[in-house]
Amino acid sequence: MTERTFDLPRGGVHTITDETVTALLGTGSGEAARLYLYLLSHRGKCLDTKACAALGMTAAALKDALRLLQTAGVLRETAPAAPPPASDVRPDYAGAEVAQGIKRDPAFRHVVDEVQRRLGKILSSSDLQILFGLYDWRGLTPGVISLLVAHCVEDARRRFGEEGRPPTMRQIDKEAAIWEQKGIDTEEKAERYIETQETKRQVGSRVYRLLGIENRAPSPSEIRYVSEWTEMGFAPDTVALAYDKTVLKTGALNWKYMHSILRSWHEKNLHTPAEIEAGDTAPSKRTPGAPAPGSAAAKTAPGRREREAVERMRRYVKDD
Repeated sequence: MTERTFDLPRGGVHTITDETVTALLGTGSGEAARLYLYLLSHRGKCLDTKACAALGMTAAALKDALRLLQTAGVLRETAPAAPPPASDVRPDYAGAEVAQGIKRDPAFRHVVDEVQRRLGKILSSSDLQILFGLYDWRGLTPGVISLLVAHCVEDARRRFGEEGRPPTMRQIDKEAAIWEQKGIDTEEKAERYIETQETKRQVGSRVYRLLGIENRAPSPSEIRYVSEWTEMGFAPDTVALAYDKTVLKTGALNWKYMHSILRSWHEKNLHTPAEIEAGDTAPSKRTPGAPAPGSAAAKTAPGRREREAVERMRRYVKDD
């Protein structure tokens, strides 16, 4: 069920200009004209199911009529209003309030147990306040919180080793704010995000190695370049080809020049060495948003640990 709003004249009495009449007649569609009158009488608001019922149209016919009106220039859809900004200040939960949440809410109690197990420690009062904020204020589900914590723990292990320090709850809360900005509020979205980040990490690591960056951390600009190439759908073998062409042309690694090569290939929808060699400019028929064929994103399997975390939380909530 889709609801949209269109800019149309207001008021109980409507005057249709000669220009509008000519445009409506030019559509050659009586359904388009009927829909225009319907929208006038409903202040430009269109709820698909109600409009179809009132006009005796199918959903496909309604969609086609809307397209004709927009093409004719008599209908312009109003951009949806931005949601009011949420407060970026976590409520100052009292210890008793958090304790009541643990006592009365089995799901949150399991969240506490899961996070303590993941971090290998008993959460302090301030830690519990942050965790309760993730659950109550940010509105994250137990499964999403489990994935968030697992992701942060895995990231800490990669940086500091298996025996290194685990992430703090403040660091986890900071990552939660990033997830909120990205609209990651379901387990499915969280899993996709984690898989994408893991793909970018793996591809980035291989790209840095082939570019000779092994004994130092990449700079912020280098990270941005490699991240953008990964998002474009390029695997390391294609980046290596661009690197080879860059060195042949400039005599050295030139990040800006190399980026221009990869961006040009991306604009031509060429993402693998085979496609580049063939110079195939025909658009790919893959699903929009899907990884490019042969790209690292297409080859990377979901993280086992993250999926296990989700399943564990589901069992906890179900068994309770």
